[in-house]
Amino acid sequence: MLRNLLENKAGVSSVIEAVLITAVGIVVAIAVMLWISGLTGSFLSYENIGVAGSNCYLDEDVFMIQIRLKNTGTSTRINEVFVNSVPLRDLEDASMSWMVEGGESGNGPPIPLRTGVNVDLNLAIPDGTACGGGILTSGVTVNIMLHSSSGADYPVSVTLP
Repeated sequence: MLRNLLENKAGVSSVIEAVLITAVGIVVAIAVMLWISGLTGSFLSYENIGVAGSNCYLDEDVFMIQIRLKNTGTSTRINEVFVNSVPLRDLEDASMSWMVEGGESGNGPPIPLRTGVNVDLNLAIPDGTACGGGILTSGVTVNIMLHSSSGADYPVSVTLP
């Protein structure tokens, strides 16, 4: 019986074999192309946020810090703003507003940064605010750190007037 089964066993024709090998080759080539394009996409995208300018003035016992940002890299977001290593949201009576060139605005993170677009960031911190083990008063240098969605940090230093 076993001998009879082996004798009657039909093989795959060479035409079908060629079609199957070609189909498998095409599928593998497409998978490799998609994998490589995903890798190159992550290597080619870069984040580069520059500080185009900063200004600080005192307005009725509130320090107004203005920072102009320009994104020359891929689009990203600022997820957190730190003042002397303390999140801005943890400072008593401090506030933030931002305006994207073209009209979009908001009062807190996230701050969208599209490629080639300027963003004006405004921080309001009351005079005498306790921050990072010190008091924010005139003559003190404030270190502002902008933390992006990709994990990069962008420092800005401003001396309070």
